Order: sequence, then C-alpha cells, then structure tokens
Amino acid sequence: MCDPQKFAAEDWQRYESQTRAIADNEELVKAMETSSGQQVWQWLREILVLRLRSGFGPMFTDSAAQHDIALTASFRPFEPALTKSMNRIARRPIYD
Repeated sequence: MCDPQKFAAEDWQRYESQTRAIADNEELVKAMETSSGQQVWQWLREILVLRLRSGFGPMFTDSAAQHDIALTASFRPFEPALTKSMNRIARRPIYD
C-alpha cells in the first residue's frame, strides 16, 4: 500500500513533505473540520499520515484478511478536488 522503496527517492520525499505540510497545518485542519462540505477530512488526513508508516500496508491488509474483509483500493489524494473543479467547469452555462 505504501512502500517507499517502490518510489523514486525524490518522489517519496516530495510526498512526505507535502503530507506533513497538510496534516500539520493547524489553520488548514481547523478550516477543513469546520467546513460543511468536508465531512471526510479527518479520515483522509489520517490515511495520508498512515501511508508514511512503513508497516501500514501489511498491517491493514493482514487485519482485513483476519476479519474476512475483501479490499480494493486506489489512492488518488487530489482526485476529489479535481473532480469538483471539473464539475464546476462542465456545468457552466453556454450563451450564444
């Protein structure tokens, strides 16, 4: 799920620094937690940080297997924001 060895060192360092900047920014955390449109913020923040733990992937998948939970996963941290932006663009009225 998150093996730093599978990424170029520069890419992993970039991910780690961006994750820490997002997760540790108290102003951002407060704004996201109080925003009515961001109900999943705490969960997303926790997943971002958990990916930094080298044992997270095996721990997560082992626990799922022990509890007979089938997993499918994809990690696209910025996809919801892009989708929301694209929906706004796509819904703009066109006037002749």
